[in-house]
Amino acid sequence: MTDGHLAVAVPLAVCAAACFAASNVVQSRAVRAEPPSERVDLRIVARLALRRAWLAGLAISVLGFAFQAVALGLAPVVLVQPLVVAELLFALPLAAVSNGSHLGRREWAGALLVTCGLILFVSVIHPSDPHFRASGTAWVLLAAMTAAVVGALVALAVRLRGVPRTSALAASAGVCLGLMSVLTKVAAHDFADHGLAAIGSWAPWGVAVSGLVGMSLAQNTFGAGPLAVSLPLMDLGEPLVAAVIAVTVFGERLGHLSLVGSAGLVVAATVVLAGVVLLDLSPMVQTVQADFTARTDRAAGPACPLEA
Repeated sequence: MTDGHLAVAVPLAVCAAACFAASNVVQSRAVRAEPPSERVDLRIVARLALRRAWLAGLAISVLGFAFQAVALGLAPVVLVQPLVVAELLFALPLAAVSNGSHLGRREWAGALLVTCGLILFVSVIHPSDPHFRASGTAWVLLAAMTAAVVGALVALAVRLRGVPRTSALAASAGVCLGLMSVLTKVAAHDFADHGLAAIGSWAPWGVAVSGLVGMSLAQNTFGAGPLAVSLPLMDLGEPLVAAVIAVTVFGERLGHLSLVGSAGLVVAATVVLAGVVLLDLSPMVQTVQADFTARTDRAAGPACPLEA
């Protein structure tokens, strides 16, 4: 990775964050127009595709994905993905304005803590950028492990209420999208090496499948609670899962960390966690989540936890 690549990848990652923020705000409003449900509805995307507003959000998201894919082609996963979390600073104010409200000090403090923690993380690491090569067996095991974790989180979500339910759904979407990020880097390298012939390889199709499942789970999350709960966990889950896979399976490295650098990583993780907790326990978030839960209770139908 050269300085020139870095100079291009970082702004592209921030542009992707801005696009994802606008997309999530638009799509979450469209989701709330759907009848509320206690179920996890895997067909929700097919219904939402009939709504113009949701499709507009999807178009913005596709643009963001294009920025993200180019950035991942130029720089390591462990550098690009945390930068996408800057989405929080765009999305939460946009969501508040679109709902005719405003963020209080506690919500701003939580969002800023999450963002500052990630900036500290990015400033400490000096990652390597290897090509992602693994056997077919390794990919199958990775996909199976991801599916198991996502399934367990969804099963947990349907048994919970309020903020815990929204959090579990958001975490499941983040895990799925984390795998998609890794696959996106593989696909980006395939297209760089082979051009359009790469469409015949498995990686672009893996991106499509993981992206569709992740999108479906994200829309369910938007219907379960406010963005101030769902976005931090999705935005943290995606880079965390992607970074763990990149480091443990494909050999990306954070660089040679000194004692000060290692301490910086611990501080960064603590600051991010504090920001998420601050957002989840915010009185404004608790009030909005209670409204979501009451709305779902009024519309509760037959008990069927997973609608295929």
